[in-house]
Amino acid sequence: MPTQRIDVIDGLRGLAILMVIYQHGYSIKARDVYTFFTGGYPWILGHGWMGVGIFFILSGFVLAIPFASGRSKLASSEDIRNFLRRRAKRLLPLFIFAAFVSYGFSMHAGAPQTRSLLLTLTTLTMFSKTNFFPLINGPFWSLAVEIWFSILCPFILAYMFRHNIVRALLAICLFSLLVRIAGTYFPFSNLQVNPVKDSVFGRLDDFAIGIAVAIAFVKGKLPKWGDMHAFAGICLILGTAVLWDFQLQMPKFATAFFNLGLQAGVVLIVVAALGSARFTQAVLSMWFLRLAGAMCFSLYCWHGLLIGPTMQANPLKFQSIVSFWSALVVISCFSYRFIEFPMKSAREIFLLKKAP
Repeated sequence: MPTQRIDVIDGLRGLAILMVIYQHGYSIKARDVYTFFTGGYPWILGHGWMGVGIFFILSGFVLAIPFASGRSKLASSEDIRNFLRRRAKRLLPLFIFAAFVSYGFSMHAGAPQTRSLLLTLTTLTMFSKTNFFPLINGPFWSLAVEIWFSILCPFILAYMFRHNIVRALLAICLFSLLVRIAGTYFPFSNLQVNPVKDSVFGRLDDFAIGIAVAIAFVKGKLPKWGDMHAFAGICLILGTAVLWDFQLQMPKFATAFFNLGLQAGVVLIVVAALGSARFTQAVLSMWFLRLAGAMCFSLYCWHGLLIGPTMQANPLKFQSIVSFWSALVVISCFSYRFIEFPMKSAREIFLLKKAP
């Protein structure tokens, strides 16, 4: 499998984490500046959170590759246990460590969030009636979903391998769509997310789509799409963001379908990047994007703690930029080297010696 094809997936992960960091640290200021100068609606400037959906799709792709290529097996219960052990070793050390550090931050602030810590450690962050995001560290909701995706992964793969892949994918997509439709009528304060619509089952189709693309890729069944297809994918994602801007003018259930536009856009970009889209490949293979993609787990864990009121009020101030990004990079490099992938030398981080 060509290295470039791994690089583009890492690069897309890098874009996704930058989208999420933009959403949490810069989107409010960007919208305020835009409306101040134009007096218009802040089109698509507040939807960096869609990077999470990109992560969900790419997780399915990455986890399915070894099984689709035959390097890993699902022939017995022992195979499943070995897979789950590997995923636990990969995800849980940093997840648990960052959860306790986040709890320490809440204690330092004088409001220890013990209940949130327990919900987070049991990956039940989605079941709080008053808060969608874990109080100790908001972005942890999607990490909990990722852990459940890992648990369900071998069973989804077995289901797809045992049955027609297209039929299995359609069944999962229909099930998730119905969950999201039900979630749109769940009373909740946040208009974009809620504990039903964005639960593991509500977003399971993201993960399953990534798996299906990986299987088609390994079997050589992906079309050789070019840069125009990637551009069409970008347009679909931006169009989905505009739809979110108009959600109050639509029936409640309509928002359940918005995720389909994001999914289609990401698939177009991924397939083009794995095919003959030279410009797309060149962009996604840039070193700094690949580095951010390789370290995305660490960056995701720590950025929420480092974005404080000062950063959100003045994100473009030189002091804010230097303090936030230097702290984020240093802490993320530390956890990437010593917790995620223990390395002999920090130099290996920047040489991308370890595959995520």
